[in-house]
Amino acid sequence: MRDGAVWQLARFIPWRPAVQIRLPRLVTFSWHSPPRRPLLLWWGLFFCQFLRYDERKGKVISMKEKPDKLYKYKAINEHIEYLLDILYNKRLYLATVKELNDPMEETGNVYFSYAGSGYYANTHKLSGVHEEMLSKYRVLSLAEEKNNWVMWSHYANCFNGVCFEFVTSGVLKDVRKMCYVKKREELFVESDDALEEILYQKSSGWRYEKEWRISTIGNKPFLDLQAGDLQCLYVGYRVQPNIRRCLKDICYSVGVDFRIAYINPYKDKVEFKTVEQYNTILEQIEG
Repeated sequence: MRDGAVWQLARFIPWRPAVQIRLPRLVTFSWHSPPRRPLLLWWGLFFCQFLRYDERKGKVISMKEKPDKLYKYKAINEHIEYLLDILYNKRLYLATVKELNDPMEETGNVYFSYAGSGYYANTHKLSGVHEEMLSKYRVLSLAEEKNNWVMWSHYANCFNGVCFEFVTSGVLKDVRKMCYVKKREELFVESDDALEEILYQKSSGWRYEKEWRISTIGNKPFLDLQAGDLQCLYVGYRVQPNIRRCLKDICYSVGVDFRIAYINPYKDKVEFKTVEQYNTILEQIEG
């Protein structure tokens, strides 16, 4: 218990006799009143559903209502081997900061404490120290929604690609939600942990992505998935039938569900069907 979020929250309660803790419209009680201590612990456990203790940073952080599942959109194009790598090798590529598609990822209002760092302020160039520190990080980006047709258009080549579905209870348990801001705050960096925070801030123009991330430090280019992390593969309806059949067979062989994603213009939304259900729809249209 002492290593969990409940204990970390309890550290912030003043340890003196008759500490009064007020809960709005609920109850007022003393921590040092033995019969009522279980109620405080229950209250702490309730809030710990939304909090997590980050051992590396040594502080309690918000889970921000982490969804049960997250999604990764991928285009097929000429790089179908990337999809097969996820399905067969059960791993996800961790991009370097320079590989991310937002040109502001590595910049922001960042200021360093070393002498001469101010020369780079208000320019497009990064100092050597800044670039070196950022080069240590790798990032996995995931989306909150599978039925966002803008994401299907931008990242899955207008339904000529796929969308992977992952549960967040396994290797993705430490995923964090992106913070979208109109203007990023000034950040004064004295350590790697401080610099990492810029990887979780993006301009509000990217809000439609509803992105969640995991950042790591090191040269390991892949995040290995655990059994059951990959739940389903949604394939866009514009993917060529022969490729779709191959992907379906692979999914069935590795124990992953398979669905076809298509736009229903009459309901103005993206829908998902099994192969049999989708073929029935096509037969009804053609028949």
